[in-house]
Amino acid sequence: MLFLETRTLTPGAAQTDTSPPWMTILLAYESDMLGETPNIGRYDTTSGKWVGPTTVPAEDVIAAKTNVIVPAISHADIENGPDTSAQIMEMKYQFFLDIAPTLEELPLLSHAREVDTDNKIMLGMDADGLFSVVVSNRVPPAAGGKCTAFLISLEGHQDHLPTYAPPKSANADQSIRVVVLGGWEFTASKMPGKLSRANAGCRKQRWCQAATSTREP
Repeated sequence: MLFLETRTLTPGAAQTDTSPPWMTILLAYESDMLGETPNIGRYDTTSGKWVGPTTVPAEDVIAAKTNVIVPAISHADIENGPDTSAQIMEMKYQFFLDIAPTLEELPLLSHAREVDTDNKIMLGMDADGLFSVVVSNRVPPAAGGKCTAFLISLEGHQDHLPTYAPPKSANADQSIRVVVLGGWEFTASKMPGKLSRANAGCRKQRWCQAATSTREP
């Protein structure tokens, strides 16, 4: 989950009341970045290491490349945009279809929230209390391990998002290019059991704490 200091969730595009939030968090496991043909990013044969987002001139975001799906953004929008460079990353299109949200899911994962900022330390954040919240639709693996979260723009990829009926599929050699707005790494702990059991434990713990705090001395 990511909190942004802006209410706008359509980077680089006009925002309307009916615009889907063209932003999401893609969560990649360590296993997705292993081997010479990783699911996401690329393998550099010279260094023998995985390579993630790369900074390129803005016009390279939509530069044609064999078997690579690029954002459907016009050259005019690129030229008239505020940025002269961008971070891009390519991944296997089937992998993207497997983990990316559908068009209908986007509003459920990214939205604006207004909070009461009275008596709160804002730490330089938006004092009017309007923030954007972006949540990933993929959770860390149950066994735990290293993960990398990528905040990406989906502008121009409206027609490339996964669907349920019928489900989309991709050729093995197809990739998709996305603009990366940010990212961070973390290590997830192993899930100690079923989520329902963990939730039950949390509820019991909260009840015990409440009972203790209200007990007469």
